[in-house]
Amino acid sequence: MQSRARPESKLRIWLTSGSMRLDRPSADLLSVELASLSKRLVTRHDIVKLDATLFADQICNNLESTPGLENFIDDVLKNYSRLRQHFERLSPSVKWLETCLECLLFEDGIRYPRIAYAGGKFAFGDRFLLPLGGVHQNMDVAWDQLLHRHREAQEIFGKLSKGASMIDENTSMLSLDGLSSGILLHEVVGHVSEGQADAKWPLVQAKNLHFWDDPYPDWGVNYSLSDEGVTGRRVVLGPLARMTSESGNGFLGWGSKTPPRFLIRQRNLSSMVRPEATIDDTTPNAIIYSGGLSSSSLKLVLSCIVNINDKIRGITLVIHPNVIMTVSPNNEPGFVNSTICQKAGASHIVGMSSVGANLGFDRPVLSMSSMRIPNDSKV
Repeated sequence: MQSRARPESKLRIWLTSGSMRLDRPSADLLSVELASLSKRLVTRHDIVKLDATLFADQICNNLESTPGLENFIDDVLKNYSRLRQHFERLSPSVKWLETCLECLLFEDGIRYPRIAYAGGKFAFGDRFLLPLGGVHQNMDVAWDQLLHRHREAQEIFGKLSKGASMIDENTSMLSLDGLSSGILLHEVVGHVSEGQADAKWPLVQAKNLHFWDDPYPDWGVNYSLSDEGVTGRRVVLGPLARMTSESGNGFLGWGSKTPPRFLIRQRNLSSMVRPEATIDDTTPNAIIYSGGLSSSSLKLVLSCIVNINDKIRGITLVIHPNVIMTVSPNNEPGFVNSTICQKAGASHIVGMSSVGANLGFDRPVLSMSSMRIPNDSKV
């Protein structure tokens, strides 16, 4: 196990604008979080409805005595102006916009820049919120990635709206683009591979696909050094290969109601088609825009956009662990994304790069949803 000197603390500065819900008013927020990695203590200060002078003073008061932060305050102030500029530019499609600057601090005053993240929730079809984000050590590049991925997601939603195949009471497969399959695989491959958890592996049977977690691919988050000071290495995921502290997957996590503790977290999850694979030629019939996996029951919940009776609708699938799922590559374009993942009440920025994939079930899709097609409907 390779390691460097253990970082002394982790600094996060969040800037947010908007509302996480469509029916809530918009507000700006600054959150300064300084976590001691050795003592597992976090100090946090929030300012709502930011005033530029108060904003600058508050950051200086919180950070001016912390070594290694020369020029960092200026970066944060510049990023706030970008946040406001992009929020106005992207309105009304953007409902929530956030950025995070994160770095590790060492006792000798060295600052180790890790993340410049720009992301948020974007409205599609007036009522569906899709998570999109970009990461880079350069904040301008992260913003450019976000804008590019927003355009790509618009094309995906437009394609589904205009040319999606319909699902009916007999449909047992979802044909997904790379954005959707990335969200899916983050849940059913990524989370069940985080340490020697009680989750079984695999939760989904993969055909002609393989997966790995990278510390720092050229498209993702810089997790080349974990919060425990371990130099990260690639983990090819499988029944006998899980992410662990020794692979550089140990990170301190905390939340507003969650005390800080070290957790095993995925970093940048990739899927790739095996060279000998045959690619399925399908027409997309769904977009997955959010997912969640219970670590105790292994119940998977997927929020999807589908075409039913030539109408774009939202359905929620509740998939119990006794359901047999298979995933295989299709001819839909891949997608690279970054987003915020919540686990045990703690937020963590993750990257995902996925090919398009088909998700098959051993039963009809709508049998796992609260939505039913009326008996007199013809599909």
